[in-house]
Amino acid sequence: MGITTAEMPCEIAGTSYMLHPLSLKEIEELDHWMQARFLRSVLAASKDEVVIKIAMQEMCKLSFFSREGAKQLATVEGVAKLFSLSASLSYEEARDVINPRNDVVPFNIVFAKLNGLGRESEGETKSSDPIKAE
Repeated sequence: MGITTAEMPCEIAGTSYMLHPLSLKEIEELDHWMQARFLRSVLAASKDEVVIKIAMQEMCKLSFFSREGAKQLATVEGVAKLFSLSASLSYEEARDVINPRNDVVPFNIVFAKLNGLGRESEGETKSSDPIKAE
């Protein structure tokens, strides 16, 4: 899936990680993670059958490539999930690295380059374009 198959180093909080572009299997895993996360939040908030039916229809629209998926990935949890897949770490390990105390812009830039996203893939280096942790 990625623009390149080469790995690239990324330094966060003084530690270097080797990142790889996401494979189709990893994108599928990411989509399932987002969909399950969305459905769990709806089920925790409502037991109404109509609400759940609508939520299940909306859940199917969530993907790495969708606008709603991008919103989910723009959270600390979403960036941690992307990092875990790209760095071959467990989600828990990635969540320890991706947090509000650490600057994640280096990850955003390398991830964008590896996966052909945003201006970074076109040679520009604006850090405002890639996904940011909130």
